[in-house]
Amino acid sequence: MKILVLAKQVPATTDLTFGENGVVDRSSVPKTVNPDDESAVELAIQMAESVSGEVILATMGPESASEMLSELGAMGCASCYHVSDNLLNGADLVATANVFAALAKKVNAEMVICGASAADGKGGLLPSAIASLLGWDCLNEVSSVEDFSSEPVVIFNYQGKKTKAKVKGSSVLSVYKTVAEPRIPDVMAVLSAPQPESLAVSDLDINEKALKFNDRCEILNVENVKKERKNKIWEGIESFSDFHTELKKEGF
Repeated sequence: MKILVLAKQVPATTDLTFGENGVVDRSSVPKTVNPDDESAVELAIQMAESVSGEVILATMGPESASEMLSELGAMGCASCYHVSDNLLNGADLVATANVFAALAKKVNAEMVICGASAADGKGGLLPSAIASLLGWDCLNEVSSVEDFSSEPVVIFNYQGKKTKAKVKGSSVLSVYKTVAEPRIPDVMAVLSAPQPESLAVSDLDINEKALKFNDRCEILNVENVKKERKNKIWEGIESFSDFHTELKKEGF
């Protein structure tokens, strides 16, 4: 079984700094691995070990993300891919999903695993978007795995309830940080870690038109909205008429 696991480099949220326009200054913020993604890598490795499979690690982002791939790859990944292309600057959900779906096809992945959401976005929509493009099933918010066979049994959140399911066929899993405790690679694992291979959009079987429908936007300014609450007190039954009149003015 080939498992494609996705990871993202995010700002260290405890060290955020903001520019004059209120936007996060990413250039000066320390970067870290998205917590859910680190556990996703560990889960993928555990699953691959149980079925003599192979873990393929991938990310999309700036050059600095290659260092993250090297660190995570040392945990036990067979290969690493870094998708980096100027065409992807400011890429939205649709573009990102198209890239990873194309990569899954390129490496002949039978399963895709990623974090439930990114710490810098909290959208949580990417796994479902990838599954939709691939025509695969998607199990979101997986919190634990009970069986590490070729058809793993997972516990996931479905409509607010914990649900148990057996994964059959090609699927996309999005996982919480609690799904697995990431291992710490030893020195030999670090030295033998796979080197990240860079990929551009042209290396993937992807229609560039799909990347041009992005809702690319530029944030010009962010302001804190101060909303003052107005209080008014009516006392006594004789003030009820005034109270009723005031409510009608407010549209109630």
